[in-house]
Amino acid sequence: SQTPQGKNPSQQPQPQPPPINSSCPRLKKVSMASSSLDALRNADALVMEPLGAIDALFQKHFQGATPTQVPDAWGEKDHFKDVLGLQNEENFQKIPCLNDLPGRNLLRPNTLFRFRGLVQDIFEPEVYASAFEERSSTGSRLVSSKYREALNPTAGSTLEDIGREGLKHRGVCYVVPLPAESEWARKASRENASSTNAAFASCQTTQAEPQQQSASKKRSKPEDDVEMEAAETAPANKTAVPPSAAKSGDRSEHQGDKFGLNFPIPSEEKRNDCTSIPCLVKLYDQDCEALRICETVEVVGVLCINPELSHLGAESGHPFLEGNARQPSYSMVPRLHALFIRKLPFYHPLVPFTPEWISAEDRLAAIYNRHFSAAGSIAAARSATLACLTAHMHGDEMAAEYLLLLLASRCFGRNGESCLGSWSLNLARWPLGPSASQLAALLGELMPRSVFFPVTADSLNSEKWMPVKDYEADRLVAGKLQLATGTVAVFDETVMAEGQLTVQGTKNLQAAMALVKSSKVGCDFVGNVHELETEVQAVVLSVGKPLLRTSASVPLIPNQQAPAAPSLSESDVQAIRLYLALVSRQLKMISIPKAVEDQIARDFSTLRQSMGVDVELISTWMSLARASCFSHGEAELSLERWTALSNMEKARLQRCG
Repeated sequence: SQTPQGKNPSQQPQPQPPPINSSCPRLKKVSMASSSLDALRNADALVMEPLGAIDALFQKHFQGATPTQVPDAWGEKDHFKDVLGLQNEENFQKIPCLNDLPGRNLLRPNTLFRFRGLVQDIFEPEVYASAFEERSSTGSRLVSSKYREALNPTAGSTLEDIGREGLKHRGVCYVVPLPAESEWARKASRENASSTNAAFASCQTTQAEPQQQSASKKRSKPEDDVEMEAAETAPANKTAVPPSAAKSGDRSEHQGDKFGLNFPIPSEEKRNDCTSIPCLVKLYDQDCEALRICETVEVVGVLCINPELSHLGAESGHPFLEGNARQPSYSMVPRLHALFIRKLPFYHPLVPFTPEWISAEDRLAAIYNRHFSAAGSIAAARSATLACLTAHMHGDEMAAEYLLLLLASRCFGRNGESCLGSWSLNLARWPLGPSASQLAALLGELMPRSVFFPVTADSLNSEKWMPVKDYEADRLVAGKLQLATGTVAVFDETVMAEGQLTVQGTKNLQAAMALVKSSKVGCDFVGNVHELETEVQAVVLSVGKPLLRTSASVPLIPNQQAPAAPSLSESDVQAIRLYLALVSRQLKMISIPKAVEDQIARDFSTLRQSMGVDVELISTWMSLARASCFSHGEAELSLERWTALSNMEKARLQRCG
């Protein structure tokens, strides 16, 4: 099976629905929507009632003409982008965000929401009924069921399927909140959206509760039947459920109860707030196959929490799932029908901008100038960061320097299997005791995502490290190595004792090795491990030579005379966070003058002859040089900067012996 770019290897190509027959007798002349179109230009109305605007635009698209086919789109995305001002990336913050809401009671169905998370799994595309004919005593019209799980007819009307002519495809993926996100990062995201969420909460309390929908039995039909023939006419005033939303009796039946929320880090499922809500995201049009497993994304779409649809699987008796691993309960896993998706590589809440927006460079420059334009401010921030790290390195300033360079590094491209700009660090001779977890805790205070992995034979044998495909349930079971780009992962080998690795333990160890060395996460498709590109800043702590091979190893030399950890105020810590965020945002190479290039070549040749270093070291040097320049606020590698780095590398290699 082919598994390109994180796609499910069991995914089969879906048949394309035939074009609509223009002579189809069920398609009558369409009249304009009765609702006023004035609200279409109101941004608040688009957020609170997006489906009303989408439906009005759908009717406006025909302008009273007889439709000859069901359109894929009718300008709805361009309209929302224009009215909400999403050409300006900062305006995304004005849309309420699921991750940042203070409580689940504010999850209002059929409202426009943002959701930020990691693509944990990708399902096969759904075939769904994209339109119905709505009939009433005054006539009939074509209505769209796009961006929703169920379609309600207007009073006194009935809905009738239009057959194969209305079938279309949409992508489906399971998105979980960003794993290992630090508490301060979640707080910063909430503060970014505080005014929007406060206004949204206020609006919620002033609106009447929506009327209870009819508890009548839904029209439901297995997907296989729908593809062969049209469904029957819905009784008057009943809800039409697009076939893909109805319960299906596929092979994953009664397999869902063992999945829970399927978070990469299971302990994060226990948070009783909106940071523990995953979403089943539905993708349309050109976005149907735009996402890949392990990508960090932000989705803007219509939220669906439909209690009635949850009742479709109530007979399973399970309080969480419908009995189908592919169709979890709406109350626990809302559906989000995407209007827009925004990929967020290396997401940081203090600089929430992406390279796809032309203005991103300007915004980063503006933040840089606002906070670090004063003479010596970058040097001061760097010194404060280094002092903070040194205190947790048992006084070893050189080891702290390497850790600082790791935090400032970022992949800016790939050359074959090599990840340019990215590297991994081993801190050897690390003392036994609590200092390993204390270092991980410090990194969690400075970086937006940080995770601590004790590496033992027992944890490798018994825990879920790599994602594994469950073909019975047709789901990808999450593993704790399934992390978002820009996550700092601390692997503690100091707790490793003698023990026998099982077959699964060996697989997990190999998966950790691939993540540390090549920035790839392996997915086990039962006999075929498919590796997905990611980028994790890996730190391996070991007593001696590590099991997890890294790009560079720094044996620790504790300094008992080193000063104690500096006392940092909240503003000092925030300055360090912003400094690290800015120096790691760069997605470009540094400039290296010809004279410096020649010196690098001479230095490497000398070390190759005297110490027999691997040829791979030159790639690590380039990554270190790039990080060193950016950490000093420089874009060009000077001879002075290279000489200092070269001397530090010689000292490191001498320590390694």
